Amino acid sequence: MENRSLGGVLLIAGTSIGAGMLAMPLVCAALGFTTTVVLLVALWCLTTYSALLLVEVQQYAEPDTGLTTLAARYLGRRGYWITQTALLWLLYSLTAAYLTAGGKQLAAQLSQALSWRLAPQQGTLLLTLVTACLVSGGARLVDTSNRLLFSLKMVVLLLMLLLIAPCVQSSHLLATPQHPQALLAAIPVLLTAFGFHATLPSVLHYLEGTVRQWRYVVLAGSAIPLLAYLAWQWAIQGLLDQQYFLAVLADLPDLPGLMQALQNSGVPSHIGSTVRLFAALALSTSLLGVTLGLFDHWLEQFQSSTSRYSRLQAGLCTFLPPLAFALVYPQGFMLALGYAAIALAILALLLPAALVWKIRQQAEPAPYRVVGGRWALFLVLLCGIVIILLQLAIRTGCLPTMTH
Repeated sequence: MENRSLGGVLLIAGTSIGAGMLAMPLVCAALGFTTTVVLLVALWCLTTYSALLLVEVQQYAEPDTGLTTLAARYLGRRGYWITQTALLWLLYSLTAAYLTAGGKQLAAQLSQALSWRLAPQQGTLLLTLVTACLVSGGARLVDTSNRLLFSLKMVVLLLMLLLIAPCVQSSHLLATPQHPQALLAAIPVLLTAFGFHATLPSVLHYLEGTVRQWRYVVLAGSAIPLLAYLAWQWAIQGLLDQQYFLAVLADLPDLPGLMQALQNSGVPSHIGSTVRLFAALALSTSLLGVTLGLFDHWLEQFQSSTSRYSRLQAGLCTFLPPLAFALVYPQGFMLALGYAAIALAILALLLPAALVWKIRQQAEPAPYRVVGGRWALFLVLLCGIVIILLQLAIRTGCLPTMTH
């Protein structure tokens, strides 16, 4: 395998495998393992197909063309503004989710180490300050930090799965869905675990290869997260009894509920410590990647990457809105991920299908065309709309939360 192909595969996999993985046990607790597997495979098929649609689109564009430029070219100013808004919405929602969960985890660890209690908001403020210092230091500093943290995260993930495997009980894996709405309520959040589409044009530009190479990188890069997610769900759902886990989440939602369930499950303490370390690493790498993209976006808007004033403005625009959310909603990890799912449905499903639909009407056929025709494009569009409606139904109370 060529170095660039391997690099592209790892870029896609690294973008996908992050803090969204931590939400999976929470949203799948009421589903059971078999239903979870079916749902994850279905979402992988959907998002991989839409990524291949972007590969088809990229044949008609210059190598460094991004999603907003493609939207402006083929969908007009309205398409441009919808894409721009969805992109910022996605980045801000993810940043808010990671600051919320990461701040809470940091406060808990420092409270235990220092023997005096820190509020989650204090942990969030500290995490924001550290992240802002790293991001403002530039892409090279973030890249170095991220490479180290990502490599360590993969090692810890493998170690965690190996430690949990002997404790998995097959009877736990036979649990069934608690109610039909649980399946619908889990879909929007699980979608965020397959969201690499915003970075795909950059990955394809980096490859400088053929369409065949692009397709291979998309398929291989998206398959790695799927396998990791299936192994992760097998480990957690096989370790924790469903009824017990749901009872814990009812009293202690979000990530603290997962940590509490592991702590009280009777497994060796080092397993819980390994899970907490993996959670910290997943949150750190995801937070660095998302905030760097957001910071660079604002630097571009201020048209300067060297001016200290411009960097200060970009830093404030990057961190103040999600910090405000995290301080007001310290339990808002799942809430923010839900909002991110709406933006991701626009960018990863509606936009690729709309672009291909328009291009096939206007341009001559390119060497590569994704199979399926108009009916497949219509299905992708429909899935995107349904996911948005599901998340809106959850927020308005028409659908229950994942664990109730």
